[in-house]
Amino acid sequence: AMAKHPTASKAIDQHQLRDRVVAWKRQFFGSSWANYDDAKPGTFRLVPPPERQPALRRDYQAMRDMYLTEPPSFEEVLAVLAGLERRINQAGEG
Repeated sequence: AMAKHPTASKAIDQHQLRDRVVAWKRQFFGSSWANYDDAKPGTFRLVPPPERQPALRRDYQAMRDMYLTEPPSFEEVLAVLAGLERRINQAGEG
């Protein structure tokens, strides 16, 4: 996963890159449920809220046949997202 790659920490520390990605996402792929103003260290959220997780879990399970190799479990995906979310939010504390 990209989150585990050594360059992930470098990317997390590049605040201008993050700001450009957020602006691009807002302009071209905006979602009504996304709060782009909170896409910054301290308030960044990657882990879906608990009420969304059952539907996402079902969708993830339905996609299993599309993978060429055994994908990580849904719980593993959430754990990686939680760790990355923590790293991004702590980047604003430094």
